[in-house]
Amino acid sequence: MSMNTHPAGWKLELHLMGRLGSPECPVVVRLEEHLLGCHRCLDQAEKITEFAQAMRAALVDEPVPVR
Repeated sequence: MSMNTHPAGWKLELHLMGRLGSPECPVVVRLEEHLLGCHRCLDQAEKITEFAQAMRAALVDEPVPVR
């Protein structure tokens, strides 16, 4: 993956959830290497992580009422 080829959003999301593959998986290795040098994708990863954390916190703080 070159710096001009950014990972698809879904692939980045799966990686951040630990569901893209093992750390040794070639796809994961390439994505990690890309993230080391691409501020655009690193920013996107940070936003995805913040969103996921906010959703988890909202679910814990305000459980959905059962009717």
